[in-house]
Parts: sequence; structure tokens; C-alpha cells
Amino acid sequence: MFGAPSSGFGTAANTAGGFGTAANTAGGFGTAANTAGGFGTAANTAGGFGTAANTAGGFGTAANTAGGFGTAANTAGGFGTAANTAGGFGTAANTAGGFGTAANTAGGFGTAANTAGGFGTAANTAGGFGTAANTAGGFGTAANTAGGFGTAANTAGGFGTAANTAGGFGTAANTAGGFGTAANTAGGFGTAANTAGGFGTAANTAGGFGTAANTAGGFGTAANTAGGFGTAANTAGGFGTAANTAGGFGTAANTAGGFGTAANTAGGFGTAANTAGGFGTAANTAGGFGTAANTAGGFGVTGGLGFTAAGGFGAYVGAKNNNMVGMEPNIQEFGGRSTAGRYLLELDNAYNALHPNCRFRAFLYNMCAPGQSTMAVERERFIAAQAGGGCKEEELLRAQERNPDPLRMYPSPIHFMQELKARAEKQQEVITAMTKHVDVLISKSERFREMDEANVAQYRELMLEQVMLQRRWYSLLKKVETLRQLGLPLGEESRIARIVKTLNLQLSAPGVYKTALSELQPFLDAESATVASLLRSRPGDEAREPAVAKEDGMLQRRTDPQLLKNWTRFAERIQEGVEALIELLEKDSADMRAISHRVGLA
Repeated sequence: MFGAPSSGFGTAANTAGGFGTAANTAGGFGTAANTAGGFGTAANTAGGFGTAANTAGGFGTAANTAGGFGTAANTAGGFGTAANTAGGFGTAANTAGGFGTAANTAGGFGTAANTAGGFGTAANTAGGFGTAANTAGGFGTAANTAGGFGTAANTAGGFGTAANTAGGFGTAANTAGGFGTAANTAGGFGTAANTAGGFGTAANTAGGFGTAANTAGGFGTAANTAGGFGTAANTAGGFGTAANTAGGFGTAANTAGGFGTAANTAGGFGTAANTAGGFGTAANTAGGFGTAANTAGGFGVTGGLGFTAAGGFGAYVGAKNNNMVGMEPNIQEFGGRSTAGRYLLELDNAYNALHPNCRFRAFLYNMCAPGQSTMAVERERFIAAQAGGGCKEEELLRAQERNPDPLRMYPSPIHFMQELKARAEKQQEVITAMTKHVDVLISKSERFREMDEANVAQYRELMLEQVMLQRRWYSLLKKVETLRQLGLPLGEESRIARIVKTLNLQLSAPGVYKTALSELQPFLDAESATVASLLRSRPGDEAREPAVAKEDGMLQRRTDPQLLKNWTRFAERIQEGVEALIELLEKDSADMRAISHRVGLA
């Protein structure tokens, strides 16, 4: 340890260093020299015969000590200085390296040399016979270690440096590659080499005898791996790089091509080469001996229309090769092309709205005037014929048979969902308009209902009033008839009634007014004829005579003035009687209202 004394030959050396003063002590024969080192001064001590020299190094000074015979020299190095110590015979030399300096130590016979490397310096240690050399590499320095006979060399590579390790006989070499460096490892005899490649570097590994080589390629680098005897080589190609793999004897080579790269694979003896071509690249594969070549063409590459792949030796080629220079095309190929052409033509007709064989045609029914359905159908067919298409006759007849109302509806063809959508939109517009019209009618009917309710209430009131008037009228008739049966006069009403009755009798009495009128009629006719002849005989007075006749009148001039006076007097009396009757009725009505008022109050 640093600053710890070691034992001499049978005697312990105990030394305490003072502060600032050097302790110079010379040891005797067989006695330990105990010396205390001062601050900043080296302690130089010569050991006696058979006694170890125990010296504590000062600050910043190296401690140089010569060990005694058969005793290990235990020395602690100063700060920043290497400690060089020679080990004794048969004793291990344990030395602690200083900061920044490598510790070079030679191991004793049969003893392992355990050395800790300094910062930034490689630790080079030679292992003893039959003992494993365990060495830790420094930062940034490679650890080069030779393994012992029959012992595995376990070494951890430094950062950024490759770990080169040779495995022992019959032992697997387990090595982890550094960051950015390839791990090159030779596998032992009969042992699989398990190696993980670094980032961006290819992993080159040779498989053992009878063991599969499982290797994962780095990013952007091809994984080149040779499979063992009788074992399949399973390799995944890197991105953008082809995976070239040779299959083992009797084993199929299963390889997936990279993106944009063709997968070229040679099949094993007696095994078919099953290969999937990359995207946009043709898969060119040669079949094995006695095996047919099964190849799947990539997307976008001609997959052998009219051509066949080259079969292996001894394999039967199913289809004949076509001669593209001067030979006739194969009948089977021609038939296949014709079938494909017919299929494409039928597919085009099925999606053609103007073709009779359109598969997306349906019949709906439109409204028309009564008896105009036939003319509407002919108009539809004429429009379709002018456009260069039309439907089949049997389809139209079948649609006419299914017509729910042949008198007011006619079938109309529609094609595809676009026309059906347009028809549905038009129907929705019509439904919206009809809905608005229905709303208007509902509002009108509501108003009519309110008016009807008001009229019904008024009608009930009028009917009640009519019933009341009828009852009053019946009571009045009953009273009048009672008075008549009793022989009591009715007053002014009865007098006027008698006058009216007398006048009617006089007018209708024979030999009085009717007889005089019948006697005057012939004279009136004769006078009229005379006047007409006079007017014809005097043309100059033709315009004036009718005016005189229209103005005065013949009857007035020919009627007796006394008779006219009687008629006038008689008309006046009739008018007076009517007026009196009206006054009487008004008076009776007032009396009836008074009576009804009294009855209502009672």
C-alpha cells in the first residue's frame, strides 16, 4: 500500500514521518531501519543483509528501493512518478502505477502478474505458465493479451480500439468489439464463433466444422457468410445491398433480396432455389442439378409472357420457347390472348352506360300525362339512339310489364350511382317543395277551422233566435184566430184588409174594367195601323213622327181623362193601405218585443 511498511527478515520496521525534517537512519545487520520522511525530501535507506528496506516516498519524488534477498520489495510510487520494482525469486511483484505512467512488471515463476494500467497507457502483462492473464485495458488503448494453454483469454476492448484475442485450444473466444471497430475473432476447433459486428462494419466470421454461422450484417453492409457442411446459411441482407449466400450441400438457400436489388442465389445440389425477387427487379435464378427453376418475377418486370426460364440439367421445361424472329405464335398463347381480349371487352361494355350490355342499368318510373306513357318511352329511346346507345328491347318490355300505373307512369333507365344520386336529389327537392305546400295548406285549414268554429257558434245563436220567433208567431196567430172566431173586430187592420179585398174584386169583376179594356184593344190596333201608313206616305216627316210618338204616347192621347183620374186615385189608395199596413206591423213588432222583454224579466 501507499506509505505502508513491509516486514523485514524476521523483524518489523515501524517508521513515522515527521513534518519538514528528513529522518536518515542506517539499519544494522538483521535490524530494520526505521526512517521518517520529511515533507518534500526523499527518504534514502539502505537495507541490511536479509532485511527489507521500507521507505516512504516524499511528495513529488520517486522512491528507489533495492529489495533484499528472498524478500519482496514493496514500494509506493510518488505522485506523477513511475514505481520501478524488481521482484524477488518466487515472489509476486505487486506494484501500483502512478498517474499517467504505465506500470511494467515482470511476473515471477508460476505466479500470475496482476497489474492495473494507468490512465491512457496500455497494460502489457505476460501471463504465467498455466495461469490466465486477466488484464483491464486503459481508456483509448488496446488490451493485447496472450492466453495460456487451455485457458480462455477474457479481455475487454477499450473504447474505439479493436480487441484482438486468440482463443485457446478447444475454448471459445468470447470477444465484444469496440464501438466503430470490427471484431475479428478466429473460432476454436469445433466451437461456434458468436460475434456481434460493430455499427457500420461488416462482420467477417468463419464458421466451425458442422456448426451454423449466425451473423447479423451491419447497416448498409453486406453480410458475407459461408455456411457449414450440411447446414443452411440463414442471412438477412442489409438495406440497399444484395445478400449473396452460397447454400450448403443438400440444403436450400433461402434468401430475401434487399429493396431495389436482385437476389442472385445458386441452389444446392438436388434442391430447388426458391427466391423472391426484389421490388422493381427481375429474379434471375439458375436451378440445381435435376431440379426445375421456379422463379417469381418482380413487380414491374415482364414475367416471361411467351418465354420460359432456362431449366437445370435433366429437368423438363414445360412450355416451348417462342421464336420472335420468324415463327408463328403459339396457338395456346393466341387463344389465351383472345380470351383476355374478350374478357376486357366484356368488362368495358359492362361499365359503358351507352352499351346495351351495361351491367349497371336499372329502370325507374316517371310521371306523365294520362295516356302519354307510350310517347314518353319513344322519346326516351330516340334520345338514347341519338347519343349512340340504348337498352335492350327485352329489358324495356320487362320494365313496362312491371309498371305499377301504365296510364300515368312510364319506365326510364338510369345508370350508375351518379344518376341515381341526381334522381334522389331531385326527388328530395320535390319532397321539400311539397312539404312547404303541405305546411301552407295546413295553416289555411287551421284558419278555416277557426272560422268554422265561429260560424257554428253564430249558427247556433241564430237557430235559437229563429225558434223563439216561431213560437211568438204561433202565439200571435193563435190570438188572432181566437178573436176572429169570437167575432170581435180587429180594428184598423181589418178595415184595410177589407178595402184591399174590395179592390181586388172590382178589378177582376167581369163587364167593368176587363170588358172595357177588351173593347178598346181593336181600336188601339186600328189606330196603330193608320199611324204606320201615314208615316210611310210622308218620307220627310219619317224622322220626326216616331219621336213624337215616343215622346207623348198614343194611349195617353186616346185614353179618357176621367178614366185616368180614377186609376190614379185607386193607386193612391193602394199605396196608403200598404203604408198603413207597414205601420201596423211595426207597432205589432214593438209590442212583441215589449212582451218578450217582460217575459224575460219574469
